[in-house]
Amino acid sequence: MDPGYRSSSLFHSMGHFFGGCDPLPYGYEFNGLERSGFSLLESLRTAIHFWTDPKASLPPLVLKVAAVALAMLTLPFTLLGSIFKAAGSLLPHTFSARSDKEIPATSKEVIDQLYEIHRIVHQTAKEANLPYILFSGSALGEARTQGIIPWDDDIDYAVKKEDLPLLNSLIPLLKNKGVVFEESLPVKLIRHYCIKLDPAMRRSLLGYEPKAYALCDIFILENGTTPSNEQGWIFAHPLIRQQFPNEWLKEEEFEIEERPFGPQSLLANCLKNPLSYLKRAYGEHCLDEATRTQFHLWIGSFPFLPFKIPPVIHKITPGYYAEGRKWRRLS
Repeated sequence: MDPGYRSSSLFHSMGHFFGGCDPLPYGYEFNGLERSGFSLLESLRTAIHFWTDPKASLPPLVLKVAAVALAMLTLPFTLLGSIFKAAGSLLPHTFSARSDKEIPATSKEVIDQLYEIHRIVHQTAKEANLPYILFSGSALGEARTQGIIPWDDDIDYAVKKEDLPLLNSLIPLLKNKGVVFEESLPVKLIRHYCIKLDPAMRRSLLGYEPKAYALCDIFILENGTTPSNEQGWIFAHPLIRQQFPNEWLKEEEFEIEERPFGPQSLLANCLKNPLSYLKRAYGEHCLDEATRTQFHLWIGSFPFLPFKIPPVIHKITPGYYAEGRKWRRLS
């Protein structure tokens, strides 16, 4: 049970405003003011996390002092971000519909790395009886095309909090197979797991040193109260819950089935009946309409920058997958 996540909670309401933007109708994109406001509110989201997280390793008093100090020091950014975000929500939202053939695909060297990471992760988890699932965009990709969405750049996994000891015990084994855990400060701050191929494995797979390396996320789910005020599976980390308020599972939705995922007969642990979760997270038409609403580096379309964020809403048109087009690992 996580009473701090009830929809009536003051902090949940604050986190919803400061944490992101409500989905727009299909075909419309967030404007530059909204995205700029979202970026400027990053420090306040971090302060709220420090104040509300009851499971942090640091003493609560230290975290609360840090939260107040951070909020006060960055107050001008918070005020400006709030104004930008509120004003942007009142302005017109432009319409943008593009076919999937117009959307830049993720480079093949990144996709190859992702599938190699997944091959190792699934094999290791299966041998150890670790009940992970594909989650978020990867669950959507599996439902649409039985593979990674061509313009996605990671694989998202989820593991129940009760299975963390087993996951931690597999870290040395995965390292021996060439999959290492990212130790960067941002990853430690939000306390989810991030994995990648070690340099030697990347060179062995691709035959050269790639310009970019792929990362996969492992999110932790805990049993708690969902936004619909029923028991289910929610992100264990409050900051991630605030950022993705529709990403949660009902008790009965967490049922695993092994199915094909990607090329070369790869398999993955998938939600047996994912449609209700996917429609809640990505919209009623998520299987034939593509919505890009989240960026790993979401800086927004500031007027003084010489570039703009590309359109965030795209329509998937028939044809791209009709020919069975899938990424294949390098031979």
